Amino acid sequence: MKLKKIASLALAGVMAISMLAACGDTDKKDPASSTETSTATGYSAKLADEMKDLADEDYITFEDNASDEAALKAAVAGAANINASNAHFFSKLLTLKKDNQWPWVQEVVADFNKKADVDDSWGQNKNIFSDSNANKHLNGDYKMSILFAIDGSVSMDKVMEKVADALEKDNDKFTDGLVDEISGIDTKYDCSYVVSVSVVNVENEYDLQKAFSTNFIAVTVTRTSVDA
Repeated sequence: MKLKKIASLALAGVMAISMLAACGDTDKKDPASSTETSTATGYSAKLADEMKDLADEDYITFEDNASDEAALKAAVAGAANINASNAHFFSKLLTLKKDNQWPWVQEVVADFNKKADVDDSWGQNKNIFSDSNANKHLNGDYKMSILFAIDGSVSMDKVMEKVADALEKDNDKFTDGLVDEISGIDTKYDCSYVVSVSVVNVENEYDLQKAFSTNFIAVTVTRTSVDA
């Protein structure tokens, strides 16, 4: 993949902090912003640190997404059977698939995708945007998701390492799918991508398992393609 240079994420973080500080110095309040994303200062930034080759591309941005986080919170809160017996033993990163045999996994994935306006999920060993349906949605936005779960005692630095490894290795077509242009016989589209990471911690329901919890991680990739 051809690498391109982008502005420093650290500089973007400094600018975001400066803007917040400026807001605190005045009594005048600007109207609430309509955007649902913010500069990568949280888990999206952590994943960017683990995936520097992608983060260095000028057509790929890592940004936190408030709507994704809210959707993930609602999805795990609504799942009926997330409890100590089937959720907190994930010392290894578990990919939550929409066709998983556990009903609660299917429920979480489906509910998140609906609430986060996700077009589809992608699985292992599959180019993220190879689905024919995705290619029908060129010249616009198309949003994909993948969800994970892991024991809440695992540090988030280690979790982001595991997520990056899963995306780069187990889902080995992830990087290949993020191309800067798509060309056909008579068409050409310029593409850009926003990668967002959300994390929600769920404590177990049973009294004897109060010390245990599960972290649910949602990674979304929104592709914007424009007729060139």
